[in-house]
Amino acid sequence: VSRKTVSLEELEGLPMVCNQCDASPRFLQELFAHRQKELNIITASSEHRVLRHLTEHGACVGFLPARVAVRHLRDGGAQHPLRIQPAFLRTNCISMLRGRRLSPAAEHFYQYIVSFCQADSEQTRRFIADYYGTPIL
Repeated sequence: VSRKTVSLEELEGLPMVCNQCDASPRFLQELFAHRQKELNIITASSEHRVLRHLTEHGACVGFLPARVAVRHLRDGGAQHPLRIQPAFLRTNCISMLRGRRLSPAAEHFYQYIVSFCQADSEQTRRFIADYYGTPIL
């Protein structure tokens, strides 16, 4: 498949599955809200293998975060991920109480999470840029 993108309009009405943690039904409803269309979400699961099985057999369209799609591609997955156009950005945050000091263990964990996410993000960006031939935001 040479196609690299899909528009929100093309996805309207199609049966969809999503990861309840990464691309929750609520998140997808918000994504489509401006279009004033009902989504046909048939299931939400935290188990990527279930979602992959449903989409591999053509039962539905699946929404996965880029890092999960990249992992699947590296493992030799048969699916062809498409980027949604127009592109949108999702931000994840770490929250801490202001004015409170972290214990050494908590500080170490915080630094580990930040480093891991930065490295994972950079690897995902490079892979997607190579895969699609264009950089992402």
